[in-house]
Amino acid sequence: MDLISINSQELLKRLKHKSKRRNPLTESQNLRQRVAENLKTEMAYLQINNSEFAQMVGVSPAMVSMWRNGKALPSLVTLTRIHEAGIPADKIIKPLP
Repeated sequence: MDLISINSQELLKRLKHKSKRRNPLTESQNLRQRVAENLKTEMAYLQINNSEFAQMVGVSPAMVSMWRNGKALPSLVTLTRIHEAGIPADKIIKPLP
């Protein structure tokens, strides 16, 4: 069936169905941005900089910078270290307000 033979209601239904499909790339970008913003907030609350935080969780300051800029995500092992350093993982991955 081509678009010419589809009535307007059928076309709207198909467009809505397509819009409900998830885009993994967009979801990944959203997660990275959420982690970045939450990490900035928590680090500001603790009054620590990238170097101090990096030392606490056993990564380089450059890696912390990548997280804070939404370029990368911490691994599960690193999330565990972040939690052990005093920032619960749920505060890092929670949705933005």
